[in-house]
Amino acid sequence: MIFRQGKKEDIKTIVGLGRDFCPKEYISHSEIIEAFASEPLKWNPQWWLRFESFLYSHFEENPEWLHVIEHKETKEVVGYAVLQIDQEFDYAQKYGTVHDILVHPDFAGKGLGSDFFKYIENYLLSEGCEFLLFESGSENHNAHHFFEKHQYKVISKVFYKPLK
Repeated sequence: MIFRQGKKEDIKTIVGLGRDFCPKEYISHSEIIEAFASEPLKWNPQWWLRFESFLYSHFEENPEWLHVIEHKETKEVVGYAVLQIDQEFDYAQKYGTVHDILVHPDFAGKGLGSDFFKYIENYLLSEGCEFLLFESGSENHNAHHFFEKHQYKVISKVFYKPLK
């Protein structure tokens, strides 16, 4: 497998992976903020069309946000991560956030996710980041276990209440 920065032509495949393999447990606050989901555990109808638009618009501004796993032989994209690098104030620490990460289920459980994590960590280190944040839906227990296995710790919880 090859880990690399995403290209504009990867976006359709990434959207298909998200549409086909993101369970409702995947939904976190950013999926609600971006209107991909209407509430916890409830995707909006055809949310992936909005995801596609989101990826294209962010890719134009920040192509370094998108990273993929490419199958060495078939050249097919079999996983992706949507990253963001931030530094809130000049004096604050620079950090990375992984908003979305997914590996095709056919390749799960084979160490690929762990290798992709290491790739992402090394990329963010090379960009001067001091720490990495992952967000995850509250019911996405498999992901939580995976994060904890890689020494990530829960530092906060996000609470949600619709006002309409």
